[in-house]
Amino acid sequence: MYGGVPVITSAVYGQKWLISNGIDGIHLRGPDDIEGGVEAINKIMQNESLYEEMKVKAMEKGRNFLMSKLMRELIEKAKQLSSQ
Repeated sequence: MYGGVPVITSAVYGQKWLISNGIDGIHLRGPDDIEGGVEAINKIMQNESLYEEMKVKAMEKGRNFLMSKLMRELIEKAKQLSSQ
């Protein structure tokens, strides 16, 4: 995601809330949906404007999950809690 790659996911567990279907990736109908995976790849590859839109959104969302950002937020939260 961080590198601008739209994610094609089985949409199970945390993947479903992390990837927004049609925005920064595509949800399949579960982990065994091979045909859906092929369709998703073809859809993205055959529509350059869709790919570019999803690429930008994936990069934007991916930035939110950098370890450095998450650690800064965790440290800040810990400081807030310890000062209470």
